[in-house]
Amino acid sequence: GHSKLEGENAALQHPGSLVVRTNLFGPSHTAWRQSLSDFMRYKFCTGEPVSLFRDVLFTPLQLSTLAHLVMRLVTMDIHGVFNLGSRDGMSKMEFGYAIASHFGLPTDQVKEVDSSTLPGRVHRIKDMRMDVSRVEQTLNTRMPTLLEEIAKL
Repeated sequence: GHSKLEGENAALQHPGSLVVRTNLFGPSHTAWRQSLSDFMRYKFCTGEPVSLFRDVLFTPLQLSTLAHLVMRLVTMDIHGVFNLGSRDGMSKMEFGYAIASHFGLPTDQVKEVDSSTLPGRVHRIKDMRMDVSRVEQTLNTRMPTLLEEIAKL
């Protein structure tokens, strides 16, 4: 988090800079790396056990939505700091269940846990939801809900 803030501050020293804060999901195009949605879908398809965090909240966007919004901001020559995320949010557990529902996959193997129960997990903020009202006003648009974004998978 500190290095991200330092990066933002460095970028904002330049006139006309655009800083985008975001979280994303979607199919990975890198053979050796799964995205969060890929990981969850794989676990549901194989029936392997999976622990999902009920206490970690976030507001990600599907990758194509994020790319479209960044292009709009750049094309319109918008400057400043913007949160790009879904307009609502959910826990990573709820996200997992929504992914499974979207693909019609069983969730019998899910273990609902709090993030603090995993040994060795680095301490992170649990509520990562972002206020997207500034980008909604700037682009005169309504940001999608997370369920609308999952439907794009």
